[in-house]
Amino acid sequence: MGELEISVVLPVYNGMKYLRASVESVLSQSFSQFEFLICDDASNDESWEWLESIHDPRIRLFRNEANKGLFPTLNFLCRNASAKIIKLWTQDDIMNPDCLEETIAYHHKYPLISFSYSERQHINEDGQFIPSNDLKDFTPESIPRSLHDKIALFTGSIAGNISNVTIVKEKLEEVGYFDESMTIAADFDMWVRLTKDYDIGKIKKPLIRLRSHSGQLSRSPQYYIRHLKEEKKIFNELMGRVDNGLREFGWSCIMQRKHPLYFSFMLQAVRRGEWKIVREFIRELSQNDNIILLSFRWLRLKLKRDFSKSVEQDNSFLFNGGQTT
Repeated sequence: MGELEISVVLPVYNGMKYLRASVESVLSQSFSQFEFLICDDASNDESWEWLESIHDPRIRLFRNEANKGLFPTLNFLCRNASAKIIKLWTQDDIMNPDCLEETIAYHHKYPLISFSYSERQHINEDGQFIPSNDLKDFTPESIPRSLHDKIALFTGSIAGNISNVTIVKEKLEEVGYFDESMTIAADFDMWVRLTKDYDIGKIKKPLIRLRSHSGQLSRSPQYYIRHLKEEKKIFNELMGRVDNGLREFGWSCIMQRKHPLYFSFMLQAVRRGEWKIVREFIRELSQNDNIILLSFRWLRLKLKRDFSKSVEQDNSFLFNGGQTT
């Protein structure tokens, strides 16, 4: 057998409800010559026992003695992956049967990129397809670094979810692994680092089914204040590498879109009486914005139209001749 083309890496924590379907969707791929690295992050449900019961020579099974979290576990798996490209995977989602085959073909077509991501379908807890809230996407198949930066300033993480991403291991080792000091936005941070010197790609076909369910991470005000702090670091990195025109565009996106969104999360904390979180929001937002003016911008957007609709109506201009204004 020749050189291994692709590794699939799966961190697991208390995932038994959907884990069987997720793992079986990998093992039944149309392309079968891969390795499948799975690390249980000290689950306290039946995940580990079920994983041990699987007998497939493609699986390499590991377990953390204590819970380390998503990004340290991903780093461990990526370091141990043998193939040139690494398909990131999650315990809730489903691979479409041709996912690995299509991904490998794409990376053969574009060998110089640092990572690829694909379109996705959406399913509910029962695996039934549900309408997507994804924006209408005009992204080309080959994405130059400058376009990535523009999209990232406008929307945030270009891939949206780690399960539709495949990373070139050589490029991952070059830029360094996931930032383990981050608990939420280390994937966004990784995409930004991987696009500093390299182009990326979009597989314009849905290769995965992304599951929405009630057991996912709670979107509490505490979650969003952590997200805000981590995103600020990433946006500062982006701002430091773009030209003046794109930097002005980026600040406009942050002031007109990101900050009003976080302001709405701050209001959730106000309603809950979580005053410590409220003070953290004010402190973080005030470093780059005026809270009084921000409250008026939030109110104007709220009265005019909701945030998601606002983004969707304006999204096409990103790909209209590269204009930043």
